[in-house]
Amino acid sequence: MYSFAIARFLAGFSFSFMLSIPSTIAAEITTIKLRGRIQLLINIVLTFGRVLVAGSTFYFLNKDIKSGNWKMMIISPIVFNIISAIGILVLM
Repeated sequence: MYSFAIARFLAGFSFSFMLSIPSTIAAEITTIKLRGRIQLLINIVLTFGRVLVAGSTFYFLNKDIKSGNWKMMIISPIVFNIISAIGILVLM
């Protein structure tokens, strides 16, 4: 139980550092005219991703972790990442 709590803490702590990286990169490479729009888009996408992962967790685990499909819960974000990668490639 304690190892899970420690792992959760470390994952959350490292994720908070990761949040600043896309905003910093976008601020460095975009023009002043587009900077605000890109920052807003990054925050919207991150928020949408959090809601999507929370929804998929609720859907796949149903009532508890023993009767739910936890393997699909772990695999399902891969589908969302592939969709995001295709979208990025199309926009480039």
